[in-house]
Parts: sequence; C-alpha cells; structure tokens
Amino acid sequence: DLEPFSARPSQLKTFVAASIKCDFDRSVQIARDGLLINPKNATLLNNLAYSEAARGNPHAALAALTRIHPEGLEPSLEVAILATAGLIEIRSGNVDKGRQLYRDAAFRAANYGLFRSQCVAIANLAKEELRLRSDNGEALAKEFDGCLEEHQLSADPWMIVTRAQIETVATE
Repeated sequence: DLEPFSARPSQLKTFVAASIKCDFDRSVQIARDGLLINPKNATLLNNLAYSEAARGNPHAALAALTRIHPEGLEPSLEVAILATAGLIEIRSGNVDKGRQLYRDAAFRAANYGLFRSQCVAIANLAKEELRLRSDNGEALAKEFDGCLEEHQLSADPWMIVTRAQIETVATE
C-alpha cells in the first residue's frame, strides 16, 4: 500500500511519460506536481531534469539536477543521474562531456551489476548520437543490441520499446 504522500506514483508516472511514451511535457508536469509534496525527492528531480533536457530546456534541466543531494543515493539512481547529466551536457552543446558522462553511467551500472541501466545508458547515448547525425550513432545502436544479448535482456518489454525508439530516431 502507498502512503498518501508517497512519491512513488509520481515517479512511476514520470518514468512512463518520459521513457516509454516520450511525452516530456507531461512528464515535466507530473514531476512538478509530485515535487510540490516531495520537494527533495531525488528520483522526481532527476526525472524532471531528464524531461526538461529532452524537451530542449537544458538550463531548467540543470537547475533541477543541481537540487539533488548526492549523499546516500541508491546505485541505480546514481547511474540515472550521471546519464541525465550526460543528456544535459549534450543538449547544452558540450557533446564530448556528455558522451563521457553517459559512458561513466554505463560503466558504473555494469560495475554495480545493473545491466538494464547499463544498456539504457548506451541506448540513450545512441539516440543522442543519431539525433546529432554523428558517425557514432549506428555503432552505439549495435553496442546496445550487444548489451541486450550479453545480459539476456532482448525480450525485456522496456528494452523492446527502447530499441524501437532508437530505430525511430535513426529514421527521422
């Protein structure tokens, strides 16, 4: 059972809106509403930052991300924050720094045994590289596929959606 002021419903809704539906405007609104009750919730702040960056507002994204207190974060959230920082840097024009942050997120995820998070970090970097029309995009899409195979995640519903998103970005 959820408590009346639990952040969990907003966390799940922002995840679905942003990561599954790519409805970043909706995700931002849900995150903002959730933060009214839970203003220091690191997951909601990260999801807000990710969605702001994805919809082209890197300054608002950075403002949300810098509100997170890094002490005592769960490894999965630590990885997500690193990846979000990568997205913010890329969308701010600091492509090399963003690439490195995404790579750091994937490396840290692998070290923690968070293989789904590792694959997602690679996928999100692939989407950004494809969006930028860089030479790295297709190789990263293949690296994502390899990550899925290596960790037996090819049939994971979230990974199937993520693969379709990569294909959509590649053909835009």
